[in-house]
Amino acid sequence: MILLLLACNGQCTVDEDLDYRQAENWVCKPGLDDVCSAPLPGVNVQSDGSLSDFEVAAPSEHGVDCFFIYPTMDMRLRLGLDTDLEEPDGPEIAVRAQFAHFRQVCNTWSPIYRQATIGAYFKDPERSETCFETAYTDIEQAWRQYLSESEKPFVLIGHSQGAQHGYQLIREQITADPALQARLVAAYPIGAPVADDSPLPTCSDDAEWGCQYPYRSYAEGNDMPDFSGGEGLECVHPDQPGLEGWATLARVMLLADKALELPEDLEPNPELFLAYDNAFEARCVTEGALSALEVRWSGNDDRIEPYDPDTREIRGSSGTHILDMSFGQYGLMTDIQRRTSDLEAR
Repeated sequence: MILLLLACNGQCTVDEDLDYRQAENWVCKPGLDDVCSAPLPGVNVQSDGSLSDFEVAAPSEHGVDCFFIYPTMDMRLRLGLDTDLEEPDGPEIAVRAQFAHFRQVCNTWSPIYRQATIGAYFKDPERSETCFETAYTDIEQAWRQYLSESEKPFVLIGHSQGAQHGYQLIREQITADPALQARLVAAYPIGAPVADDSPLPTCSDDAEWGCQYPYRSYAEGNDMPDFSGGEGLECVHPDQPGLEGWATLARVMLLADKALELPEDLEPNPELFLAYDNAFEARCVTEGALSALEVRWSGNDDRIEPYDPDTREIRGSSGTHILDMSFGQYGLMTDIQRRTSDLEAR
């Protein structure tokens, strides 16, 4: 099937809908041979500087589903939609880095969608709105297909543009249906402003269902990131709701091609995960109407800090946005386990 990109005169419309009954329109779906079922090799960078290999077990059946909406991967500055989805390298890269590990705690679902390019965030809002609405239409249709195939409790996860679409899905589909809302374990809209009309409460403990769990990260000492127009950023510590002050991140996972400083004997490798246990700390900081997650290196041992907070990319207005899920995905997986530990009792 050929999918056309139509962005003439700033319009973001498409000729046809995606058929989410077809496996080709999913990055991950239970039962498929995909990036969520492929090997996930990793190296644990231990406190004495030594390395130990690990690999995540193959997917197994869980009592809860995770539905993931990946972030913006088309970095073109012009207004438009993502290009030919028959070559989904960008979506697969994002889903593998940010979501594939969730197979340890839930059944993994993640649709391909015709997302807005990064340029849509910097163009005229009225012209950009069509791009985002077209992208959301894909997400909505994938969601309906998911519901036709599963009746399990679910977790909704999105990062950046994915979180933006997730908020719309929450508002228009999930909370509009009481039976569906009762199945919502939690929503993790990461790296995006909390929608003003989001009907979900912010998570305050790790037992409640139906709450939202937002944060956006930046490096200690840098300016708090703000792409929200001065409002809407909220923060819950990734390892546990309610944590105040500096608290350790139990595990941070970085791809070995993203770390600026690698342990000896390792080369940049986009397939290899580096796990840093108890080497970073984070705290939620509030400035006016904004709250964000401040992160710092705390590995005062023989490990090498894997990134430099003074680099231009990290000091800029985006902060450590591209690392949001690296800092938090292990904590979010643990959170899912806690919330669903008494699943049979429900």
